[in-house]
Amino acid sequence: MISAQLEIALHDSFIRAQEKHHKGITVEHLLLQLLDIATIQERLRARGLDDVGLRDELELQLSEAEAFSADEELDTQPTAAFQRTIQQAILRVQKAHRPEVTPLDVLDVVLAHPDCLAADSLVQRRIASLK
Repeated sequence: MISAQLEIALHDSFIRAQEKHHKGITVEHLLLQLLDIATIQERLRARGLDDVGLRDELELQLSEAEAFSADEELDTQPTAAFQRTIQQAILRVQKAHRPEVTPLDVLDVVLAHPDCLAADSLVQRRIASLK
């Protein structure tokens, strides 16, 4: 049901969050991973978004994410917004009677619902402007 490419992006999002000792894995972690995918870059550029600028903004925001202290045990968990985003992508694919959820499906959910992001207002404005 989840494409191999999306599965890799999800896995890499978790790894990135854990390596940074972040308490939660967010939509921003996932969106940052999706920006490495050529079809995602093409879709964003076609809609007039500077994917490099978005990447910089996401990295800046994630640098300020809540993190575990050095003496705390890591237990990085997906945020509610992260879970909702994946669930909405799955529901869209099921309604369309398609066999698998792809990175583009997740991006479409983010673009359709920029308010689901925990992102700062600048990232929200950039994504909302793509609607």
